[in-house]
Order: sequence, then C-alpha cells, then structure tokens
Amino acid sequence: MKTLFSNLLRGKKQIKNPVSGYKVGGLDIDGVKIEKIYSKFDNEMVYRTSSAIRLYIDDGSKKREFYKKNQLNITKELGNIYSILPEDLSKTESINRLIGRAITTNIFGNTDDAKDILYEAELRIISIRTLEGRLAYAASSFASVCLIFLYSRIFHSELTVISLCGALGAAMSVATGFSSISIDLDASRKINCLIGGSRVLIGVLASIFLYFSIKSEIIFTFISKSPGAFGFYMIAMVSGFAEKLVPNIMSNLAKDPSTMEKTPERESNTI
Repeated sequence: MKTLFSNLLRGKKQIKNPVSGYKVGGLDIDGVKIEKIYSKFDNEMVYRTSSAIRLYIDDGSKKREFYKKNQLNITKELGNIYSILPEDLSKTESINRLIGRAITTNIFGNTDDAKDILYEAELRIISIRTLEGRLAYAASSFASVCLIFLYSRIFHSELTVISLCGALGAAMSVATGFSSISIDLDASRKINCLIGGSRVLIGVLASIFLYFSIKSEIIFTFISKSPGAFGFYMIAMVSGFAEKLVPNIMSNLAKDPSTMEKTPERESNTI
C-alpha cells in the first residue's frame, strides 16, 4: 500500500539530507530515489518517488505542528486518488503535479483549494483509466474478429461464415457503444481484454444458436425459405449486435415450451 504522505520528523543528528541538499536523482532520508520535486522551501518540500508523493518537513521548522495538522485534513481525498493510481507513478505525471500542488497548497492552510485540486485530479485519473480500459476492451474485440476471419478462411463452411457474421455484429456493437462501455477501474488491462474477447464469443455463440434454431424451424422460419444464405448472414449479424436477443428468445422458449410445438402444427394445418 502506498504511503499517502511522509512527515519526516527526525532528530537533527539523524538528518542526512536536509531540504537544501535534496535534488532530483538523489536519495531522501529513507534512501529512496527522488524522481520529481514539486515544491521546495527552506524547511519543507513536496516530492515524488517511484511509488509515492511525499511531504518532507524539517525538524527545525517552526510550523511543523501546523503543517502536520493541515496535512491530516486531506488524507481521505489522497486515499481516494491513490486507490486508483497505478503502482508506477511515472505513468501519471500530469496527475502527480496536481497532487503535489494540492499538498503544497494545503500545508499553508488553504484546505478547500487543495480539496478542489484533488477532486480535479481524481476526475482526470478516472477518465484516463476508463479510456484505457475501453481501448483494451475494443482492441481485444477487434483482434478476436480477425482470428475468427482467418479461421473461416481456412475452414470455410456455412457455419464458420455464420460465426464470422456473429463476430462482426458484436464488433459493430462494441464500436457504436464505445463511449458507454462499463469499465471497472480496479480491473487490469488483461481482464479488460478478456472481457472484450468474451463479447465477441457471445456474438458467435448467439449466431450459431439462431442458425440451428432456424434450420430446425423453431423460430424465424421465413428466413430458411429465402433464396441463398444471405438471410442467415443477416440474422447472424443482428444476433451478434443485439447481445440480449438470443437470451430473451431462450428465456421465452423455456417459459413456454409449447411455442416449439406450435410451428409444426400450424404448418401441418396449412397443407
């Protein structure tokens, strides 16, 4: 778990690196490399290591207790941000600068302004994480479609083409609904990729289900009577695009199995 902030209040004899000696690339009092310095005063400094943004307060600072008290006022906001930041803070430098500015603003008593800055930083990191998750989701979906396309070219048959149409419908659904894809901020890129690939798999399975349902004349019997296989391809794409179409059909069949028997009966009466 990351350190929200460090008030390094040590005895004067223990301080090896006073504020004046701190510099980027050097080591702080804990022996951790300093990656960035966001603010530096006579006795105080806000800086970043690879995994935390820290506040250093010199033991000789006359306002040490005042700074400590102020820093406690934003621990909740800092905790919320650190919970969604990556382990390696070098990847989110634009967010880090906002956090550093907020900590600096807060220690001098401007807590409300600091909270506003942290709120802006939180919104920004949520936006970045959401976009990254959606891109991983979409990229995995499109990659899955490419694999299914290659498979259909190698093992060409009506069923593999139906599967490809279902995958294309699912990919179209992902593309048109990109801005509304729900992403878990705690999920890793691999998990988002797996979820994106599973969306295409659902489209493929849905298209195969409808294909066999139509062939067995359970539903959409008019499609099997249309010339060529274009009707099958069309309904396969629709089933891949409309994620809930096939589950709804299956639910209706499960609730009223008699619907499976009505079609043959009606056809026999018309002969």
